[in-house]
Amino acid sequence: METTICCSGQDISMMLGGDSDEVRRRNRRWTKISCFFHVIIGILSNGSDCFFYVELNATEKGLVYGPVNEKVLIALLVFCVVGCLIFLADLSCHVYSHCSCLKKWEKRINNPHLISILAVLFGDIPQVLIRICVARCREQGLSYFQIAKTTLVFLGGLIRIFIFICAHRKDKIHKSFKYCMIAGLLIHFSLMIWACIVGFADQKSPSSTIEEQYNDKKYLNNVGVFFQHPRNNSPNSWISVMSIYDIYNQPNVSLLYIYRYEETTTHWTFAIRTKFQKGLNLTEGSPECYRMELTTGNISTVNMSDCWNSLFSQPTSLHIKFTYTPPESVFHIIRKKLFGDIVYNMKVTKNNSCLTHDMFVASGDSDAKPTFGYFRVNANVRNFTGPHLLLDNGQPRFYHSQSDLQDISEVWRTGAGSCETSGTRAPTFDSNMEVDCSK
Repeated sequence: METTICCSGQDISMMLGGDSDEVRRRNRRWTKISCFFHVIIGILSNGSDCFFYVELNATEKGLVYGPVNEKVLIALLVFCVVGCLIFLADLSCHVYSHCSCLKKWEKRINNPHLISILAVLFGDIPQVLIRICVARCREQGLSYFQIAKTTLVFLGGLIRIFIFICAHRKDKIHKSFKYCMIAGLLIHFSLMIWACIVGFADQKSPSSTIEEQYNDKKYLNNVGVFFQHPRNNSPNSWISVMSIYDIYNQPNVSLLYIYRYEETTTHWTFAIRTKFQKGLNLTEGSPECYRMELTTGNISTVNMSDCWNSLFSQPTSLHIKFTYTPPESVFHIIRKKLFGDIVYNMKVTKNNSCLTHDMFVASGDSDAKPTFGYFRVNANVRNFTGPHLLLDNGQPRFYHSQSDLQDISEVWRTGAGSCETSGTRAPTFDSNMEVDCSK
């Protein structure tokens, strides 16, 4: 937020010296020019602050990022309003000072120096401190529009400092006000530079005029969706579903993940099958079949022809569909979800009936409801991964959340301050998504 500090005719006269008609004409000309620049700077700066509030307020929970703290939003809104009011007060002040018909009221209502110092102390500095607070936990995406907007704000700050120093170098206002005001403007400008350094660190070079570019690899490399069935013998046992990059930034791609299982007194038998749908093209993976001993937890691969059908007598099949939701934009400028989101829906085939997620839970099998999570695969096991299970000396086993996987809360530490992620830690459930049980 920046407010106008227009130079009055008297200020310019002091600066240029003399009282001739020519000097007075130059005074009026410079007064109009300085006021014009300050009005433009004030409008751009207050508009930038209001845009920043709208941008934060529109943010929704998704991959990596979610909404900012509500207290920060309230503080930002309050200082946006304060900044706009000070800007309007400063404009009104100078309208009175330059309208001859209102000269008799000038001494009563015109105090530009007081308004200027209030603008810096209660408008500019608090606003930029809030920006630093937000930037500490949230990177700012880069686009040519963003660079242009930031450049204009910086130029406005420099012009404002220059005009204030020139306009008040010879006037008779108290020196303490001059030094305080210059110090405030320099502090504000330094904080603006710091906010940009914090917010734009480690970002991609812009490649779009409007759409902001983010460093997704910093957060999504080697991160995948993992699935856990509560009867997998251990709460720390996970099965890989897919890498996030399998569908990231591909809204026309969906993954149908089918997990078929059956339990006996001695074994937990399960099979996995995946189907990628891209437009009209369907890519179907070969089924993987396994048998786990309930007493030891040892898993063996079942190399039986047509194991998908012949291995089971009365199986239960989970049909889970995953899709990527792109970051919906407001006016093609403001992203609601900075990295988009991954959503899923599930239907269950049991006793030849297709049940919705809620029906399955209500049927009394709530203890069999699967859970999902995002994890990063540790470097020491990346070369030993099968399609969905780890291969330990050729022996399949589940991923373990402590030794094989890194919790997403440790991976998604956001911003220069490495803040805790405010985004989702697992795919988002969407009951409205269509899932075909017959596949």
